[in-house]
Amino acid sequence: MPYDRPPLSKAVIRGKRESKPFKADYAKMGIDVRLATAVERLDATNRRVLTSTGPVSYSHLVVASGATPIRLPGEGEQLVLRSVSDATGLRDRLCTGARVVVIGAS
Repeated sequence: MPYDRPPLSKAVIRGKRESKPFKADYAKMGIDVRLATAVERLDATNRRVLTSTGPVSYSHLVVASGATPIRLPGEGEQLVLRSVSDATGLRDRLCTGARVVVIGAS
């Protein structure tokens, strides 16, 4: 589901807290989630999104296109931290005295 990302805090990486995904009741909030549906065009005049499965009318629209991690130029290993398996993989590689730099927007 959209934004069903688990918290990947330092406590999770240290193994001091379990990572549990944020749960939202989209139907209860009146949000129509359509997975695996490609948007082909936006008809803002008629407040419709034309999709691969047909037109969808809207009163409010949020465009959430996702993102791809940006790699820094240069030599050396770079890891991404976007999932629980990424966090546990990093945790498994850490050792006392390790020097780690985390760069991110959240």
